[in-house]
Amino acid sequence: MKPSLRSTLIASFVASIFVSACVDLPDDEDSLGDTESELSAWNWSTNYIQAGSSEHPAQVATLGTTTYLVKTEWDSTNMYWQKRKADGTWTTKARIPKQRTMDRPSLAAFNGYLYMVHVGESDGSRVWFSRFDPATETWTPNILLPFTTDGGPPALAAFDNRLFMVGIDYADDGTYPMWVATMNSSETWTDATGIRRQWSASRPSLAVFRNTLYMAHRNGATGEIVLSTHGAGAAANTWTTASYIRAGASGAAIQGNDVSLAAVNGYLHLVHRRFDTEYTWWTYFDGCTWAPEVMIDTLRSGHPLSLTASSEGLVLARGKYWEADLGLSWSYTNWTNTYTAPPAPERIPQCLGTI
Repeated sequence: MKPSLRSTLIASFVASIFVSACVDLPDDEDSLGDTESELSAWNWSTNYIQAGSSEHPAQVATLGTTTYLVKTEWDSTNMYWQKRKADGTWTTKARIPKQRTMDRPSLAAFNGYLYMVHVGESDGSRVWFSRFDPATETWTPNILLPFTTDGGPPALAAFDNRLFMVGIDYADDGTYPMWVATMNSSETWTDATGIRRQWSASRPSLAVFRNTLYMAHRNGATGEIVLSTHGAGAAANTWTTASYIRAGASGAAIQGNDVSLAAVNGYLHLVHRRFDTEYTWWTYFDGCTWAPEVMIDTLRSGHPLSLTASSEGLVLARGKYWEADLGLSWSYTNWTNTYTAPPAPERIPQCLGTI
């Protein structure tokens, strides 16, 4: 049975005060509780903003103070973009000329532009690349990159003066090893190199939190979601060993698909769907520990989720779910919800031991 909003909020409140393996080291008499921000499911909006319809998942990303959305149509592979307005609604969709895909795209802001990679219209292993200029609101023509992918387009994130791209491929032994390539500000890509001892059963997600690049994905062929990090100044394929995110019941590792990360106001947020469910699960990380995850009531999605940091907090894109009100049929509507982020903690907690 799905938990009620009341039980979800109680769990979220417990999450907001949950502290383990992490303390603040104050230089005065203030208590730790005085410096903590309470993160709550109440901060998630229940007013759903429609952003058209699409067959493939819509993706969101923020450039400067503007959040953008890229999607296909619900009945074709043509690609479109939209811009989020001040009132939370979206502009009318605009066609991205001569760009089509059979899957969702990946987006990231870098060097004053919005960059996108996506697979082809009929070939899901080829990686296409383009750039959006916010000043002219135009996209460059597609460029075919010398990388191959399996399981969707690679993830993108700007970090350490480079644009990181992380993808997965298929190996003859039946595994899905991960690889990484980076692009500099001159738009020159490195070769793809393997990420040591990392395998993924779903597309990864990347986000920068406290000058560190975080990567989350489903581990190999198992159901656990794992996390690893990359420090500034290190070689692009230098990642920490993948570790479980113990935000489940009684400290269990969380499981599911379609993980998405975003950082805002001193916390790293993670949303995902569990297996065989359309509901959205949410947890967050303060630099030391993950809060117990909670299900955000009514936020259903048959599509993989997309999360981005925005000027007010977070924007979550979701869509395509089984709709009983429409006679038990699929609804291809895209919806966006927002999370209003509280102020960041006054002091960064200092962790004791390892996570």
